[in-house]
Amino acid sequence: YRALHDEQGLARLLFLRGQLLLRTGQTSAAIDVFRDAVERYRATDDLPYLSMTTGALGGAYLAVGNRDEAIRWLMDGVFTIVRELGDEVAMTLVLPIGATVAVERARPEVAAMIMGAHEAWSRAYGVRPPTALEQVFEAFAPLERARALLGPVDFEAALAHGRRMRLEDVVELIAGLEDDAPDNA
Repeated sequence: YRALHDEQGLARLLFLRGQLLLRTGQTSAAIDVFRDAVERYRATDDLPYLSMTTGALGGAYLAVGNRDEAIRWLMDGVFTIVRELGDEVAMTLVLPIGATVAVERARPEVAAMIMGAHEAWSRAYGVRPPTALEQVFEAFAPLERARALLGPVDFEAALAHGRRMRLEDVVELIAGLEDDAPDNA
């Protein structure tokens, strides 16, 4: 790639390098590589790799037990990028990120609504999140946490309300949560 002066191709190798580091247990080194990659993807306007890498960063921070950084990268990275792309199916797949942020910000009713919408829209589009994303959702458990915080009646009401929501309304609900998110430095 260097010989071809292909900066984007060269930058994309960083994602693979970060993944290899993760798989060999070198999570701190992977985080450094992913952070460097994010800057390069922003510079080359490579939204697909930017989205994948911010997701990988979220997962890496989760692996080292840093939930705040994990949520920050998942929300500010993956959710924001998918929203910019305007892909409704991809947006449906990442709705649990917004639900996780809602629970972390003490908004369990919003989390349950988002998860209700995720359920309904996933069924409508016939999609399921990729395994790696499902593992992140399982680790954060937004649905279970919202259920525990709300109690059965309020939880079911919020979930049912979410199932009836339009996707664009759910996205706006999540965007409101972003106002409380820390900036990615």
